[in-house]
Amino acid sequence: MKKKIVGTLLLCFALLAGCTSDQGSSRGSYDADASATPTEKAPEPTEEPDKPDPVVEVSPTPTPEAESGFTKAYHASKDEIAGYLDGTWLLHEGDNKIQPVELLNDTLTFDASDMSATYHMAYAAEEAYYSFELLSPYDAAPQQYCMLRFTGKGSTDGFPFNNNGGSIDYLIMLANDEGCDRLFIQEMGNGLSELGHSIMLEDRQVSFGCWLFERDWEESPKMGERGFNMGGVKRTNDSFFALQFSEYGDSCTLQEVVPVFEEFDLEGSITARAAGYAFCDNGYPFNAVVYEYAGMEQWAHSGCYSPGLVEVYTNGDGEISNIIHYPYFAYGYFNQVATGAPDVERDPAVYGDMDKEFLGSWISKDDGISTLDISQADPQTGGYYLVFEVYRLCGIEAYANIDMSGDKLSINQGYVNDKLRFSATLERKGDELRVTVTESEFEHIPEGTVMIFTAD
Repeated sequence: MKKKIVGTLLLCFALLAGCTSDQGSSRGSYDADASATPTEKAPEPTEEPDKPDPVVEVSPTPTPEAESGFTKAYHASKDEIAGYLDGTWLLHEGDNKIQPVELLNDTLTFDASDMSATYHMAYAAEEAYYSFELLSPYDAAPQQYCMLRFTGKGSTDGFPFNNNGGSIDYLIMLANDEGCDRLFIQEMGNGLSELGHSIMLEDRQVSFGCWLFERDWEESPKMGERGFNMGGVKRTNDSFFALQFSEYGDSCTLQEVVPVFEEFDLEGSITARAAGYAFCDNGYPFNAVVYEYAGMEQWAHSGCYSPGLVEVYTNGDGEISNIIHYPYFAYGYFNQVATGAPDVERDPAVYGDMDKEFLGSWISKDDGISTLDISQADPQTGGYYLVFEVYRLCGIEAYANIDMSGDKLSINQGYVNDKLRFSATLERKGDELRVTVTESEFEHIPEGTVMIFTAD
C-alpha cells in the first residue's frame, strides 16, 4: 500500500522514530511493497482486530537471567512494553553527551495499571497529567506498538499551559543500554508540541524533537553491564537492522529490530521508499548490545547518544565491518529514497556545468567508508542538498550555494544530527572533492577540519 504525503521534501525531514513486534522473525521484515527489501522477507502480518495479544509468560518488569545478564522476554507485546515503561524516568539534561542524570531533574512517571502518566517539573514543582496508549504508525505492521500517545487530563494551577484534552504522539526507542534503562521519545508532529517547546525545552533535546529519559539508577535493573557475557546474543558473520543508542568511536550499542518498509507518493512525482522498525522476537527485545568496530580502536572518544536506525554487517568475531545509517524521513520512517525526478526549476546557464562537477555520490578518501551525497535542490534553498554520513560519528544534512566563480559550494544551512550548526566549503580539485569545515558545534568535527572525498 502507498501513503500519500502532500508537502515538500524539505518539510519531510523535520521528525524521527521507532516500533515494536508481536510477530515475525528478527531476521525478517515487514514490507508494504514486496518488490524489494534489504533483508529476507517475513510473512505479511494479518489483521485480527478481535483477537487479543498472545499471553506472555514473563514478568512485565524485566529481570536479568543468571547466565547471560540479559532480560528474557519472548514477545514485545503491548503489555510487555507498558510494563517496561511502568515507573519513574528522569529527563536527561544537556545535549547528546553521555553523562549521569540528576535526581533533581524533571521526571516522567508511567502507571501501567491504569495507563496514566505524570510529568513533573522539578524547578517549579508543577505537574501535568495524561493518559497514555501504545499504537502502531505502520500500515505494514499494524500490531507493532512503537507509538506512544499522551492525552491531556489536567494539571496543577501553576503549570505553564492548559493540559485538558488534546494529544501528543511520540515514537519510542526503549532498551536497557549498558546497565541503565533508557527511553528516547521522538515527536511525530510538524514541529514541537507545547510540552516539548515549553516544558522539556529545546536545549535538552538529544536531536531535533527527541528527548532522553533514564530510569532512576536506584530502580533500574542492573543487567547487561558493558562487556558482560554478550557473546551469546551477538550476531557474527551476519547482517541485521538495529536501533543505535550510544556511540564511542571504537564501539557502539545496538538494539536489534525488525525493519518495516513502505512506499510514499510525494509532491513533484517522487516515489519514496522508507523504513521503520519493530521490536524483534529474538528473546531479547529490550536490550542494547555493545559492538566494537573492526580495527577502529584509535577512534575511541568519551561517547555520545546517537539514536537512529542502522543496518549492520558483522565479521566472524562479532565486530562491525560496515554500518549504514538511515536518514530520518517522516512519520516514523527513515531512509528516504527518491525513485522519480524532483520537480525543480534550475537555470542550466547557472547550474548545468556545476551539476556535472558536484552532483552524485562521493566516498571518503580518509577512511573509505564515510559518504557524501549531493543532489539538486530548489534554487531558493541554494540549489544543492548535501547528506554526509560520517562513519561512527554523525549524520549531517545541509544546503549549499554555488559561488560566483563557479568552482566552489558554500553551505548556507547545515546541521549535525538535526541539532548542531555546521557549515563548510566544497572545492573540486581534479578527481577529488575537498570539504573544509568553517563552523561546527560538533566537537568531533571542529572548525578547520578538512575531509577529502572521491567519486564513488
